[in-house]
Amino acid sequence: MLPFVVVDSLSTANKYSVYQESQMEYARPILQMTGLAAQHKTTFLIIHHTNREGGVRGTTAIRNAVSEVWLLTKDNSQTATPYDRILEINKSRSRSSGKKYRLMFNPEDLQFTFLGEESEQGFSGVEQSANDLGGDRGGDRGVIVGDRLDDNSSPSPLKQADFKEGGIYWSPRFNNQVMIVKLFKTLPEAEVYQAKNATDKFRVQLSELYPLPIEFKVDDQVAVISEHKKFLDRVFTVSAVHPGGIWIEGKTKTGNESYGPFQASQLRKLSG
Repeated sequence: MLPFVVVDSLSTANKYSVYQESQMEYARPILQMTGLAAQHKTTFLIIHHTNREGGVRGTTAIRNAVSEVWLLTKDNSQTATPYDRILEINKSRSRSSGKKYRLMFNPEDLQFTFLGEESEQGFSGVEQSANDLGGDRGGDRGVIVGDRLDDNSSPSPLKQADFKEGGIYWSPRFNNQVMIVKLFKTLPEAEVYQAKNATDKFRVQLSELYPLPIEFKVDDQVAVISEHKKFLDRVFTVSAVHPGGIWIEGKTKTGNESYGPFQASQLRKLSG
């Protein structure tokens, strides 16, 4: 493995320099590191701070002396969480510059999760397609923080101790069932998969998750406990499970019809 050297930070490395940060000679140690990198076939990563305008602080010779300039900043958009970061390729001699990527910082393990490229239209992790909950999770692309929806729903009646990894809950944000795949010990948050989407993980507040009727889940086959001729001797499929009730679908001569909401006591599970 090739050696890799991190200098944290340029200001600390130049602590005893006789030159000011605004002077061109302040960047001379970077040129010396460039020579060492070529001689020993290694890479130097130099951490430096930005100015008020968001550019490289100090003399322009600092930026000119390096091959890459990557800027890591907090995401200040309205839909961002406190852990969202934007990584911008400000300068590059090996790839196209100007690209921005979204990352999420995990304060528990001090790691970053790559969330994808930031487009001009912004980033949304909600519109994804994948397999059913609990299906093949190969090709997991990391955690996606979906758009925050300002709804007027009351906080979840569940307490933090009530949530379990592998548990199924209802998320008004996604208007869908979700399964918790990771609970954070020090934060009231969780990583979840959406129903019918076992590829992309989303990070949510526990207060956003609501209990569901545990007797039924999507795709269960059920019968309706009713004397109404519309439901007699028919098999239905659960299409959605909400905190307020269960919706089912049944085949007709012209297609499928949806019925609901039913309470759990009004249905009898046939399979699933």
